[in-house]
Amino acid sequence: MTRKGNSHFISSTGPKDQAVIRGVQWLLAEAKQAGNVGIVAVSTKGNLENIANWTEIAGLFNQLRKSGTATVQGITLQLMTLRGNKTYNFDGPILAIYGGQELLDVVDGISGNASVLYVPWSDGDCDQWVQTWHATELGQDAAPETQQSEPTTGAAFIALDSLTHGVNLNTGIGIRAIARVRSEPWKRSTTSRRA
Repeated sequence: MTRKGNSHFISSTGPKDQAVIRGVQWLLAEAKQAGNVGIVAVSTKGNLENIANWTEIAGLFNQLRKSGTATVQGITLQLMTLRGNKTYNFDGPILAIYGGQELLDVVDGISGNASVLYVPWSDGDCDQWVQTWHATELGQDAAPETQQSEPTTGAAFIALDSLTHGVNLNTGIGIRAIARVRSEPWKRSTTSRRA
């Protein structure tokens, strides 16, 4: 987990033209703010051919499949695949399409400040990733992060409080053990040893 940046997903499954178009629109808008460069990440070039068969923006995916880059509205889009074109350091947006956890793991290994939008193929395709990266559905506000604080009431507080009263926090030695040793002086043997 080296990547920094926002994480989003589109709530969609299967070959949905509108989900892919929405993803490309996000990629272009984000790339305009990040040096006019973006990445389209898929498992293999064959995925691009499949997407091109049913999307209205087939030309974009055919161009990426043929040359590894495409220019749209003055923005350069680069292709990244699992086995070929890999990126190791990138600051900008990444649109990951239909690759599952394997593709997401490769994308998340990129160093830099890269925001990611994932378009899943099936339900549960990105559940682990959403949890790990606190990804939000595109268009939804991020849930405010709650900070864990020390317990101030209840059983947990009482347990922690009694623990700190029973242990010297400077030495880690139990105070009750010291008190027991002090209250029971060492007994000396009254019998003498004979040689």
